Amino acid sequence: MAAFGGLVLTNKGRNLQAKIQTGVPLVFNRIGIGDGSLTGQQISDLTALISLKLSLPIAKLKTQSGGKAIVGGVLSNQDVTIGFYFREIGVFAQDPDVGEILYCYGNAGSGAEYIPASGGADIVEKNIDIITLTGNASSVTAQVASGVYALAEDVGDMSTVPTVAKDAAGAIAELYEVIQGLEVEVPDASLTVKGKVQLSSATNSTSETMAATAKAVKDAYDRGSAGVTAAAAAQTKADAAQLRADQAFTQASDGKTAIAAAITGMGQAVSGSDTFAVLASKVADISDDATAAVGEVLTGKTFYQGGGKKAGTMPNRSLAALAGGHIAPVSIKPDGGGNLVVEPYTGYYTSGVYENGYGSILVNDPDFVAANIRNGVNIFGLVGSMIEGKQWASGSVAVVNYNSYYRTTVSGLNFRPNYVISVFWASTSPYFGVICDNSSPSGSGKINTFAGSSSVSYTASQGQNYNQFTLSDNGFSMINANSIYVYTGLAYWIAFG
Repeated sequence: MAAFGGLVLTNKGRNLQAKIQTGVPLVFNRIGIGDGSLTGQQISDLTALISLKLSLPIAKLKTQSGGKAIVGGVLSNQDVTIGFYFREIGVFAQDPDVGEILYCYGNAGSGAEYIPASGGADIVEKNIDIITLTGNASSVTAQVASGVYALAEDVGDMSTVPTVAKDAAGAIAELYEVIQGLEVEVPDASLTVKGKVQLSSATNSTSETMAATAKAVKDAYDRGSAGVTAAAAAQTKADAAQLRADQAFTQASDGKTAIAAAITGMGQAVSGSDTFAVLASKVADISDDATAAVGEVLTGKTFYQGGGKKAGTMPNRSLAALAGGHIAPVSIKPDGGGNLVVEPYTGYYTSGVYENGYGSILVNDPDFVAANIRNGVNIFGLVGSMIEGKQWASGSVAVVNYNSYYRTTVSGLNFRPNYVISVFWASTSPYFGVICDNSSPSGSGKINTFAGSSSVSYTASQGQNYNQFTLSDNGFSMINANSIYVYTGLAYWIAFG
């Protein structure tokens, strides 16, 4: 049998116990069996078994002295399909306000007992008795399952009982007949007649047919003694309360004078002899002369006006800038005198430039770029780079040996070149490269290459190594000569837009 070491009342069990002290009957519903383990939970906080496996009907209920009762049930593995460890047990009772509750609970921990499944060699049937607290409940009952105990009338005809048990069976049958023939009538007791009487531990009953238990008498005595003590304490508190009330009156009078002085200092004439209603009306008048409107106060901020608290509605336009964004204006237009007139949205703006380089208002125009402004001209801090007339550039660059050819690559021009000439010396001969963007071949330009020396006529071929000659928006790449030649010096180039 699992070792539980006693069951503990839960918080809901304690609440029911408090109600029992007022005369509420204690009704037990069932016994729960489970295999749950405590992993830090407080038993008092539990409202159900951690892992319920079986619910046993109440088979036994016997009250004991000292405010206790034995609640029993029968544990059988007849309906167990999967074996489990009998580790936790709980008694469920009926709370008149919330329904069924977990009244008390116990957990055997590592001392759990294994309950095998039915159908095997082990047949389990155990009587489980739980001693639990009932307090001074006036009535302790349970939902007891029928057919648990065999009464005399359940025995019936035992003539077929084997001989070895005949004497016992005959004795039981004869005893049953004797009991059946007895007719004992005990009258109910009253104020004038002796008889049977029901005991009661209630201390609030008005019945004249029930007898008080010693517990009820002691409870009444204890409550009376507690009442006398409480009355004395209450008088002491009342005296102290009167003293505090007198002090509070004096403090209130002094406080009114101080409040009146503060209100007068805010421009409203009052005195300490005025009523609180007058003082309150004067407080409301303090903000009557406030001139701010809700649209002039930041949204999310509050102020007082006309005796009431109001919330501002003015948008905070600086928040976008603080978050790395900006606010676009309502409109922007030049005035013809070198100025831009910007109309912002209504709201609050902060000054300064934030980490993204913008202030609170951003005026956007895709055409406002350096390439659209004459070279060297500064417009609102943007210096132009546009060169009027035919664009060209020249320079020198080291060539790179690429796939058995010397390649010249230039980037970073501020225009797209349409015509490029490049020359460099390899061995003792100059080698020229020319790119012309005249929409052929294949719609992408014509390529010319030249090679020669001071003593040999130049030769030319068109379209050679076309995929090695390219033009881009800001530069070019071209082949100058085969790398079998010895390269000396730099490649010199000139490009026209």
